[in-house]
Amino acid sequence: MSSVAQERDYNILLSISRSEKEEREKCLQLIRERRVDGWVVSTSWVKDILIETLLKEGIPFVLIGRSTASSVTSVNNDNVQAAFQATKHLLQQRYRSIAFLSGPQKI
Repeated sequence: MSSVAQERDYNILLSISRSEKEEREKCLQLIRERRVDGWVVSTSWVKDILIETLLKEGIPFVLIGRSTASSVTSVNNDNVQAAFQATKHLLQQRYRSIAFLSGPQKI
């Protein structure tokens, strides 16, 4: 993403915070100040106030990793295939005790 943006003379701003509320407020401030042209959003929450705000205010964005509605442009991955490939690789490396960790299913 960064390479393509740089080729086209765009900048990428990465914003990560320990506090969900703090992060949301920073992002909403950037939206209100019109300091960004578009967003690439990665969130684990199905209903996220940031996404709702972007939709309401007509700010262009792409959601990665999760699709929430047909009106939202999103790019997703095939987690089942990725898990299969990761497990296959570990088995080929002769690992036999393999664990899978997952977060809450309802986020």
